[in-house]
Amino acid sequence: MERIQRTGRRDIRYYRKIFFKVLGVIFLLASFLIIFRKAGYIINVSNSLPYGIYKIVEKFPKEEKIADDIFSYPKYPKLKRGDYVLLNIPKGYEKFFYERGYISKDGIVKHLIKQVEGIEGDTFEVVEKENIGLVLKRNDKEIGIVSRVDSLGRELPYINEYFLMGTSLKSLDSRYYGAVHSRDIVAQIKPCILIYW
Repeated sequence: MERIQRTGRRDIRYYRKIFFKVLGVIFLLASFLIIFRKAGYIINVSNSLPYGIYKIVEKFPKEEKIADDIFSYPKYPKLKRGDYVLLNIPKGYEKFFYERGYISKDGIVKHLIKQVEGIEGDTFEVVEKENIGLVLKRNDKEIGIVSRVDSLGRELPYINEYFLMGTSLKSLDSRYYGAVHSRDIVAQIKPCILIYW
């Protein structure tokens, strides 16, 4: 009986040691991740870009800070083709990303990492190509295929954006607020009677 009790005590001490070692490893790992994140490092586990560790080199001003005064021009860092960026999930697509499971709903992933493919002066076009399907062109050069379905065969949204301009030199248009999505266009119209001053 005494021997069994001694063995039982030894087992409790052994499991207690293991418990505290595991707890210590979890604490060290959590501390490392917090310090890692505070230092501006990000881990990419998505297959849309190479897996790995990325570092924030320059932050962009937050939209809330510039939204009050649309006439102040924030100093955004100058990006070039090939640069990597950390971005918010595009507005209006959050539900789509979560429902499809592209990003988990647990809130751990709040941003996407992508590579800059278009800069000021570039033109983009999506064209239908025989035996291939939709092809994305930048400045008349093919740079990728636009898939109609995801890896599970589910239909993907087709983005229709337009660069809209008025005929007046002083028109407030896409030159100032960017491309407009087709969902924001109410109707197509045609001129009937025009008056030029």
